[in-house]
Amino acid sequence: MHPVLSSYKNAFNYLLAWALLSVVHTFALWQLYDFSWQINLADSLATNMVFMLFGIAVWFPIQYINIENKSVPGLITEHLAVAFMLVAVWHYTSSSLLKWRYTDEVYLAFLKQIMGWRLLIGLLMYFILVLSYYLAIYYEHLKEKIAGEAKLEALVKEAELNYLKAQINPHFLFNSLNSIHSLTGSAPDKASEMVVKLAEYLRYSLAAGKQEIITFGGEMENIYAYLDIEKVRFGDKLNFTNRISEDCKDMKMPALILQPLIENAIKHGVSESLKPTDIWFVCHCADNYLQIEITNTYEPNSPKKKGVGHGLKSVRNRLILNYDRDDLLRVTKENNKFKIRLHIPQP
Repeated sequence: MHPVLSSYKNAFNYLLAWALLSVVHTFALWQLYDFSWQINLADSLATNMVFMLFGIAVWFPIQYINIENKSVPGLITEHLAVAFMLVAVWHYTSSSLLKWRYTDEVYLAFLKQIMGWRLLIGLLMYFILVLSYYLAIYYEHLKEKIAGEAKLEALVKEAELNYLKAQINPHFLFNSLNSIHSLTGSAPDKASEMVVKLAEYLRYSLAAGKQEIITFGGEMENIYAYLDIEKVRFGDKLNFTNRISEDCKDMKMPALILQPLIENAIKHGVSESLKPTDIWFVCHCADNYLQIEITNTYEPNSPKKKGVGHGLKSVRNRLILNYDRDDLLRVTKENNKFKIRLHIPQP
């Protein structure tokens, strides 16, 4: 699209630039020569306004003379040919208008005397216009490139987020199926109950997994479904206590981000301990953040399972991708308690 005609703003700026040049032209004639102000103004308007119209037409040969497909000598040759032709037509048109309007012999002699300078200035104005148009083309290409890179970055980010979310269910599903297998012989009723709860959980997870951001209330439904399954596995060994402020329900957060944190607490607290393990879940809103604390007791001398920290790493990476910050997840260990602090910025 023509850069001058593409918007009212561009057209106004183009017209304003030529109007200012006409004012400078008129002032220069007034300072250097003894012509009347009418002649000075007419000379300026005829010279500059005609070139302004011709300047709009310069865009079209530029579309043909593609800078990317031409050698430097070829580019210069073609532009010189266009420049000489356009400047010649411009000078003939503007001079004819002035000669038709004014018959003063002194002024006509002046026009003949400065013809060489006018042609030289015309060539200079042509190449300034050409440079401006090429800069406009480069700017548009740069904007398209930036927009394309931003789109590609968004697609890569979406792919990374989907990959991180996809890492959540396989570990849990593997553990649940193992538990169901072990319960089928010793406690078939519990195995049946666990299959039903697992189906409910997976149904919710599939629905939530299609969204990147959901409400805290929706995320907690998923956590309660997950805990129902784990209670079947661990029974009284798992004690879950929550304290949630009422105003947290509608706060926004990444979907399926709490499950790996609760799973981490169960895996390294309940499953590695011979004693009942407590998990405390606290949530409140402050300073435009959803603030969550998950604390579990653990036995420091119990043998550790492999894979420690994978869930935390996945959550941390998702927070960085979502919010471009690496300070939203904090982990501390103190007095045989493992605490995770999660701060979710609110829009």
